[in-house]
Formats: sequence, structure tokens, C-alpha cells
Amino acid sequence: MTGKKYITGSQLSAGIIGMLCLFVLMASVSVADAESITVGSNESIHSFVLISEAERCIAEMQNRTINISRANESLQQALQMYSAQITLEEKGKTAQYKLVNQSAVEVCRIKDISLKAQDELILFSRTWDSAGKNINLSPISSTHSDIINSFNDERFEETSALISNGYKVLSDFQSSQAILNLFYKTTTKTIKDFFVENWKILSTSAVIFAVLLGVLWKTIRRVAIKIKLRNLARRKSSIYNLIKKTQSDYFEKKIMSETEYTIKIGVFGEMVKEIDRQLPEIYERLMKLGAKNIGSEKEIRGKKRVRFKK
Repeated sequence: MTGKKYITGSQLSAGIIGMLCLFVLMASVSVADAESITVGSNESIHSFVLISEAERCIAEMQNRTINISRANESLQQALQMYSAQITLEEKGKTAQYKLVNQSAVEVCRIKDISLKAQDELILFSRTWDSAGKNINLSPISSTHSDIINSFNDERFEETSALISNGYKVLSDFQSSQAILNLFYKTTTKTIKDFFVENWKILSTSAVIFAVLLGVLWKTIRRVAIKIKLRNLARRKSSIYNLIKKTQSDYFEKKIMSETEYTIKIGVFGEMVKEIDRQLPEIYERLMKLGAKNIGSEKEIRGKKRVRFKK
């Protein structure tokens, strides 16, 4: 009977490249030859395949210029434990590959969440830069810095949560700046006229100011809500452009993996749904405030839908 051939400790230390070469060799032999070539037990072969996939996941992260320290740590753990279990099999002892498999699978899990976080970060940065062309964002710059730092530090789960909060902070800040500018322009002209024409009745200025503010408050609220609506429309347009580019890269140019395509389409789809969920409430608020010429909710949702291909 032909004995089993194991990967020795010295072979493993040559690194994952050597294992990949062996995998290619096994895939290229005939069925008859494959029956005489084994790499330890079935469990060890399964672990070997998972480790090879983990190496591919790290390569994909590197291609996207994403830091890999966290993923590489899990890969090294898988390799070390795999080597130990292979040694046990060589000695005729029972080997356990559960922890090996968990570490290898963790590498690709980290890859998935890092790609999702990067796509969200790219879109948020575009929104941030666009807003920065119109207003000074220095007072809230720490919001953007915290998001960048979380991604660079490989805290990918935290990055997505920070981005969601970042959109809220940015929108609120834009609204507050618009309110201040409108209030300043309106009250400056009104108060100036008031002092010129009624300088003898300064004692009543406080009352008139209060009335003026009451009259303008409804207009200010309408302006703030319209700004939020325009921001949602711009953000949705940017998402649709990214969806079209992603579909082109996958279906036409074929420069994107199926895994990356599925993750991106899923992320973008959730973003579009989140925007659509906000629209009814915004339009209802505008209607209550008597806003006119605001377009329709259908126009923001998009008359021409983007097809989410899978």
C-alpha cells in the first residue's frame, strides 16, 4: 500500500507560496495520479485550501492599498497551528484543525468588512470635499479625522459606524450655517432700516425683533429642510454613479472579483434604501411648512432606476 505523503515542517516554513505550488500540481494531475497523492488527512487538505484562500484575501486587500496587519496576524496563527497539526499527523497522532480553520476564515472576514468600509469611506470623503467647497468645515474637522484614523488603524467595524454619524454631523452643520447666513442677511437689512426710520423709539426694538424672528422662523426651517433634501439627492446621484462603475468593472471590463462586486452592490443598495426611507418624512415636513416648487419625491427617488445586477 502506498503510504501518505505529508508536508513536513521544513516545507511549511518555505511559506504559503510553496503550498500554492503544491495545490496547482495536485489540480493538474490526472484522476489516477491524484489518488496516490495526499496531503495528510482530509481535514488537513481542507485547512490547506482555507489557508490558500486566506492568502488570496490578503492579496486583494493589498491591491486595494488596505493595511493588512490585522489580517496577516490571523494568517500567521493559522500557519503556525497548521504546522503543529501536520507534525502530529506525521507522528501518527490525532490532529485538530478547528482553530486553524477559524483563523484562516477570519482573514477573509476581515477582508470583506475592510472592502465595505473603504467603499463607504470613499463616498463619504467625496461628500465631505464637496461640502468643503462651499463652507468652512474646520469646526467639525475632527469628525473626518476620526473616520480616517479608524480605517488606517484597521478598526473597520468602527469605521462604518463613524461614517453614519459623520453624515449626520455634516448635514446638521450645513443647516446651521445656512440658517446663520440667512438670518444675518435678513436681519441686517431690516434692523438697519428700522434704526434709520425709528431711531426715536429704540425702547420698542426688543419687541419688534421678537416679532421679526417669529415671522422668519418658518422660512428658516424650510431652507434648512430643503438643503437636507438637496444633499440627499446629490448623495444618491453619487451612489448611482458608483453602482454603474462597479457593474461596468465587473460585467464589461471584468477587472473585479465576484466577491468584491457582491459586497459593493450590497453596500450601495443599502445606502439607496436608507435615503429612500428618509424622503417621505422630509416631504411631509415641507408640506406642513407650506413649501412650494420643491419637486416630487419620485424625482428624488429617480424616475429611471439603476438595476442591481447579481
